[in-house]
Amino acid sequence: MPSDAREAKDESNDSKPDWAPTLPIQFGERVGNRGEVDFPNNPFAKCIEESFSTLAGEIGSIQKYYKSKFQRGGVDRINEFLKQNGFTIELQPMSQNSIAVAALINIPVKWKFEGESVSMNLASGETVAGALMEAGVLYYERADGVPVAELQTEGGERVFMTRYVGSIPTNDATAARVLAERLKAGMRRALYASLTFPKTKYEWKGELEDMHGVSANGWTIGQFQLQQRIFMNHKGASFEATGAGGAERSFRLPQPMVIDGPFLVWVETNRVISFAGLISKQHMADPGDF
Repeated sequence: MPSDAREAKDESNDSKPDWAPTLPIQFGERVGNRGEVDFPNNPFAKCIEESFSTLAGEIGSIQKYYKSKFQRGGVDRINEFLKQNGFTIELQPMSQNSIAVAALINIPVKWKFEGESVSMNLASGETVAGALMEAGVLYYERADGVPVAELQTEGGERVFMTRYVGSIPTNDATAARVLAERLKAGMRRALYASLTFPKTKYEWKGELEDMHGVSANGWTIGQFQLQQRIFMNHKGASFEATGAGGAERSFRLPQPMVIDGPFLVWVETNRVISFAGLISKQHMADPGDF
């Protein structure tokens, strides 16, 4: 690893991790785990899809990792879906004129060759629990010379990691993916003896306030939440992410018309008012047969 990368101050914080997974969602005729969930083709659903990830078009290739849920009116089934899958975010109650959606991705992996549990020193001088991998790793270098490791897995998933100094905005669900695409451009194979990385136990959740008030064809988003979990050690890793959002009708849905007080009645003949009368409470009675 170049000396500038080793000596760089770690500027990360407790916000979203630098390489946080993005969450793909696709709404159409049939998507979701085993294809059992139908989604309406509406603008709100499309807005959710676009806000999560550009991976939407690739969902067929990751179908086995993906589940999704849709609900019209209320959020109880959405919250139960999230809870059943181990997530703690909850949507707040919504009216019967609302729609809500949730989707999750869960990618558990086992390294092709198990590593060794070790202690390691960070560039900051702190000591943390680490994993030493001496087999099953391919190495590259980015265009700026910083090394990239690819850990091979038993299931064929490709897990990459590289040193990065900086942070990613917590309200940008696609920033990590965009950053990864940029950093991997121009990568070339390299030779390194081994890989040591910090064991990871991470959870982040938050409200995407930038989505609040976004409207499309009569739907306005009122809440939008993300939650992510990352666990890594010398044996494998687990990458989990979920997102849930809800929207209300931006316009009033058709309601029953009820005349519940004095009213005016008139008759038109050839667009000419030929009779009109004002009915008050004292005249509201069943006239019987007439």
